[in-house]
Amino acid sequence: MNGLFGETVRVSKKEISLAVLLAVSVAILAGVTNSPHLRQAVPELGLLSTESELSNLWGLSGASQVDQYVWQVWETIEGELKQGTFETVVSQLEELTEAKCGYIYSEDLFFKNKLWSGEVVSKIPQENLSSFVFGTKALIEANGTVISITTSVKSVVSNETSKEASYSTIKITLKETTGAEPPQAITQILSVLPWLVTGLVWIAEGLIIGVPLSFVSLGLIMLVDRGIIPVWKKQLKKSKLR
Repeated sequence: MNGLFGETVRVSKKEISLAVLLAVSVAILAGVTNSPHLRQAVPELGLLSTESELSNLWGLSGASQVDQYVWQVWETIEGELKQGTFETVVSQLEELTEAKCGYIYSEDLFFKNKLWSGEVVSKIPQENLSSFVFGTKALIEANGTVISITTSVKSVVSNETSKEASYSTIKITLKETTGAEPPQAITQILSVLPWLVTGLVWIAEGLIIGVPLSFVSLGLIMLVDRGIIPVWKKQLKKSKLR
């Protein structure tokens, strides 16, 4: 490392280690202080306090109100099936619905360009909802691919619609595909690509922030070690001689 007048300045391993440690500490401190969770902590506490005060003000204890409501669940399952498997899957969905003590609420089926598509809506008792959803997912995956599963929950007054509230609504949207898929090698590359991009972004951010911060830290360490500390020692010796 060259000095201001062309002289070579040797940097010790100790100074480099201290500089790296200081740079990492500064980066961690900056990340922690800028964390959104810390910023939201105080407002959230204030909101909870306000909600508690309002509840006490209006006399809403909560227990007596919650007992009058039940949860109703809506599930939406979207899947793609291999060509020629649509009719089989729909028939098995009907059997699964019956096995779970439910019933078919509606069916809308379409045939176009030699491909089937449609929507099956089942009503399932609340206690059988999870097993029905997992069974439907397994049935679709045995004949194609599950694209998405969406869950919506709403509270309803139990004494108004007691019978209807005991059932969950599951809407299953299906469509056949021709099976023209990209080669497996390309599919694997595309699945890894987001992770690769994220890694490269992290490396770039580390270089952009870490390298300058390390040099600044090294300069501070050298200033203290070779400038401030020697001067302080000289002043200390002079004071002792006096």
